Amino acid sequence: IWASQGRFLPLHSAAVAYQGQGILLPGGSGSGKTTLALELAAGGLDYLSDEYAPIDLDGLLVWPFPRPLQASAEAVQTLLGARGREITEEQPLLDNNGIPRYVVNPRGVASIGRPCPISYVIFPVMQSGQRAELQPLPRVEALVELAHLAIVYHPDPAWKGRSVDALLALVRQAPCYRLLLGRIGTNGEVIRSLLSGENKGGIPKASNSDDIGFLDVVSERIRQLLPEEEY
Repeated sequence: IWASQGRFLPLHSAAVAYQGQGILLPGGSGSGKTTLALELAAGGLDYLSDEYAPIDLDGLLVWPFPRPLQASAEAVQTLLGARGREITEEQPLLDNNGIPRYVVNPRGVASIGRPCPISYVIFPVMQSGQRAELQPLPRVEALVELAHLAIVYHPDPAWKGRSVDALLALVRQAPCYRLLLGRIGTNGEVIRSLLSGENKGGIPKASNSDDIGFLDVVSERIRQLLPEEEY
């Protein structure tokens, strides 16, 4: 899909959608993004992806890439209950750390969303605490992290320049947060509160205090470094 005429920038990110608005959940391996995406999908949000989020450079939309999820036994039991047996393969796979993961068919969990604009960028982070907490993330930090999670597959410098421009536009338009993950099954409520505007937990507003000039300086530096990386 993303090799099509250099139209897409894929990110290491899960993604879901709420009322036609995309939510990116960027993170590397072990960040908790797959379990979070499963929790949100099981809670009623549309599912887009658990690992790779293709960003359309022409319209800054996130497209669905609904491959099967790989979830822990705890996640399957907590989030799916009895119906997990119907949509999960019986024999688990072992991840890189030797931990069994069960393959879950996302179409048995939620509707598959359509390409949609991105309204929030939420970086999940594993923690030892039991309570989920959303923290505003400065746009400069969000930009740097997104650039680090971008899959640079196209050799054309112009494509890489467009990709940096897209990431810059994304952090300017979408509120950015870091989510300190709580116990499985407790994180979706925090995000749904944010999406609905109810703000039951007193979630701080996203940071808009970044110096615009500094954001431009950082994006230019990323533009210089990005051509040195290629998958």
